[in-house]
Amino acid sequence: MSIEAAISDLQAKALALSGMRTAPATPLESSDIFPFAITFEESGTLELRSSGFAHDLATLVTEIHCARNSLPQAITQAMTFRDNFLKAIIGDPRLSNSVDTALVVRRKFGAMRYAETDTIGYRFEVDVKVQLTT
Repeated sequence: MSIEAAISDLQAKALALSGMRTAPATPLESSDIFPFAITFEESGTLELRSSGFAHDLATLVTEIHCARNSLPQAITQAMTFRDNFLKAIIGDPRLSNSVDTALVVRRKFGAMRYAETDTIGYRFEVDVKVQLTT
């Protein structure tokens, strides 16, 4: 189990969404392929439970970016990803056994920016827990 494996799993779930064109293993400097998804660790906390035992609590962010060429079309396209991405997490809250569990998923929809390019889409914040031992 690892945060890195969870990031890879969320990318795989995003790439499996109907209409998703790319979900690279690492964030790109820029992209001209839309829609695309990126996932990264935003923050985390290590909770020490006892000697040799801890919980690694991390917030992983998956962003789904759609081109802003036509605002109505971009909104319609972006909205198709919401339910299926959430269902993928609900159906596999251990993220292919990469974490003990996904705890909470928060989301924001609207205008976004990636590498100086205006986009529209979703930002999913996925709180996960990994038990660590020495």
